[in-house]
Amino acid sequence: MNPMRWLVILSFLLSMASPALAHRINIFALDEGGEVYTESTFAGKRPVKNGVIRVFNADGTQVFTGKTDDAGLLTFPRPESGALTVEVDAGMGHKSRWELEPAEGAQAYKDVGAEVVPDAPASQAAAVEKGLSAGDWTRLEQVVDSAVTRSLHRQQAETRVRDVVGGLGYIVGLLGAFAWYRSRKGAA
Repeated sequence: MNPMRWLVILSFLLSMASPALAHRINIFALDEGGEVYTESTFAGKRPVKNGVIRVFNADGTQVFTGKTDDAGLLTFPRPESGALTVEVDAGMGHKSRWELEPAEGAQAYKDVGAEVVPDAPASQAAAVEKGLSAGDWTRLEQVVDSAVTRSLHRQQAETRVRDVVGGLGYIVGLLGAFAWYRSRKGAA
């Protein structure tokens, strides 16, 4: 058979297999007022449909189970106020975890006059004294944390240069193995 024909067949087979090679799963979880919002995606931002979400407390006890919808989303009431681990399982070994911070009431914040957070910088205490209450400060911190976390999640979900280079290396390796096989077959 013509070597060019083999190359075309191999290229076709590799192009068909590319979705199956996306093993990485991204999960994002956010606690907004006692509701936990999750989003689960494969590499390339494809949603994890019907992925099993399991939530574990700090002791490792499972406290919640649910399934993602067709958009890879699941919202549920926060089962406990302590730190939680949110895990998504899309089957066939595709798993990922997200560590969710303790709920607002369980955090180590102190609401004692101008003292907002233990060892808080003086500028924070001054801001509280000038009209920003401790509760406002806590909410502001949650909003900023949420925005930063969402931004980081978007960056993680994007295809990276190293992913592309790794995929090209994989293809070149397969072509090298094919060329070696052909040379050994011709030598025999």
